[in-house]
Amino acid sequence: KVILSLKPDAEENIKNLIKEYLLSRSKSNTGLGKNAGSFIKNIPWSRKDLNKEKLLEDFPELKNYSEKPKIATGFLIDYIGLKGKRLGGALIPLQHANYIINENNASAEDVVALAGLVKERIKQRYGFILEEEVELVGFD
Repeated sequence: KVILSLKPDAEENIKNLIKEYLLSRSKSNTGLGKNAGSFIKNIPWSRKDLNKEKLLEDFPELKNYSEKPKIATGFLIDYIGLKGKRLGGALIPLQHANYIINENNASAEDVVALAGLVKERIKQRYGFILEEEVELVGFD
């Protein structure tokens, strides 16, 4: 569910705002090559399957996220050592651990397998399941 609060403005101002937004988005993605953007959702503490107190007690590395609404998935991927991990032509880049890039003619299977490896390792360490942010089409 999304609630938008829009206000009328001059066409020129709206176009400038759109340009600024697109520029800021492209800067966060600079140099990463072909990718689908942020690949896996951040983990909200409000998830019913999470016990925040227990996770913070068992995994001190999560302390920096104790006052935030979500745990950054990129942080977790980096923490467990998967930055730079390559499967086929798919790569988790050193610049941003929550991206999967097509570095060398990656197949869709390469990308999905690398995402699966991330999900498996996070589940092994922390006990919760990650969800893709991208929509996978043609996979079960």
